[in-house]
Amino acid sequence: MELQKNPQHIVWLDVVRFVAIFAVVCCHCTDPFNFYPGTPPNIGEIKLWGAIYGALLRPCVPLFVMITGALLLPVRGEISVFYKKRIPRVLWPFLVWSVIYNLFPWITGVLGIKPEVILDFFPYSGEEVMSIYKVKKSWLYTSAKRNQIPMCRIAGKNYYSKRHIDEFFGTAVDINSITEWVTADNVEEAFSMSKSALRAYTYRHKIPTKREYGRTYYSKEHIEELRRTDLMSDDSYYTTDQVQQLYGLTSANICHIVRVHHISKVKVGVKNLLLKTDVERAMAERAAKGL
Repeated sequence: MELQKNPQHIVWLDVVRFVAIFAVVCCHCTDPFNFYPGTPPNIGEIKLWGAIYGALLRPCVPLFVMITGALLLPVRGEISVFYKKRIPRVLWPFLVWSVIYNLFPWITGVLGIKPEVILDFFPYSGEEVMSIYKVKKSWLYTSAKRNQIPMCRIAGKNYYSKRHIDEFFGTAVDINSITEWVTADNVEEAFSMSKSALRAYTYRHKIPTKREYGRTYYSKEHIEELRRTDLMSDDSYYTTDQVQQLYGLTSANICHIVRVHHISKVKVGVKNLLLKTDVERAMAERAAKGL
């Protein structure tokens, strides 16, 4: 016997199929909450709602199985033809995605990306952002809208893209491990850097920041590492003021000598440090020429 070639269209099965498709999408949307990597104060509530929604949506796959059975059974014709026609439809996608899944760590390694990049897709809850960065709910919501930070609302709570939030606050590191913080006023006093210049410098060099009660703090360790404050006490360098006093030169003379004699220099804050051996070499060459 042959399979029916012109089966009658069954509308209610299309409706069941639509419900099953929608349930599959919703079911996968609950996974980030069931396997949430963070530890916000309401982690128990997050996982509870994830489990409830996931349980309610689990019939999605059995619905597809039942639809397939309703349309195929009873099987008519050769059983070998039946399986030969349908097995490749399942086998090849299964093999392809299995290979991709198992090669994912290798691919990220070749691209120089950490496998943890997948965690970028996990969200922060609004309460977690407020707890970590010490910001108000209204400020967070307004800033997320203004800066187009992806967000969604689930069970009456707002959730924000973890990657975008970390980028917005200028950090992708564990700020709890940073012990020393400075304000913009401290930085301005120590490095003669204006607040606008500090904001640009922080963004360009990805200096970790945190915001507490309307005030922004910057990682002291990261700023000092970039500004090389340790060189100020290094005997291997002269400041331009020292060179002026030792050799009776003006700032214009020093700039010319540095350029002509290729003297190594390092900028620390607003000060230029000149390598002492290069300065002494340049001055000896000038003295030999009678300059």
